[in-house]
Amino acid sequence: MTRTICSILLAALFLVPPTFTTAQNTCVNGMEVSAMTAQDTVRAFLVALEEKDMTAFAEVWADDGVQDMPFSPEGFPKRVEGKENIIAHYAAWPEISGDAAFTDHLVFYPMADAEWVFAEYRGRVEILTTGRVYEQRYGGLFHVRDGKIVLFREYYDPAAFAYAFDLGPEGANALGARPD
Repeated sequence: MTRTICSILLAALFLVPPTFTTAQNTCVNGMEVSAMTAQDTVRAFLVALEEKDMTAFAEVWADDGVQDMPFSPEGFPKRVEGKENIIAHYAAWPEISGDAAFTDHLVFYPMADAEWVFAEYRGRVEILTTGRVYEQRYGGLFHVRDGKIVLFREYYDPAAFAYAFDLGPEGANALGARPD
């Protein structure tokens, strides 16, 4: 309560809208808006990957969902549009991945609009097709509407990706498909 009053007073003095996170809500301009829906959806997405639960994975995507991967290696899509295409993009995941962890170091950065959240996380995945461990640090911008991912813009190191999947001149051998 005191934090809300202080934030409102500071905002009035400096004309800056206060934004802070409490255990359950984000407060913007003195009004509480839930940020948990976006965070819960993102966590469910990552847990589905950890557990290789492709049904749960599909459930978190909006029909018009988009995954942007601006740093994907050459020959791999920079953008996948539509739920069905995203599901197809991840279709080999259960067969190519062993133990996977994405939520151990998950940190959320809520935004003023509760439908948006930025997530920082680390991934550690055993890649069965190469015998290598894929270790990655990710940044993800998510837009979640009605509990469904509308946009996931994924930032990662393409060199770590290429190493783990043994991508060489022959293409996507460890992913079970040729690159686009």
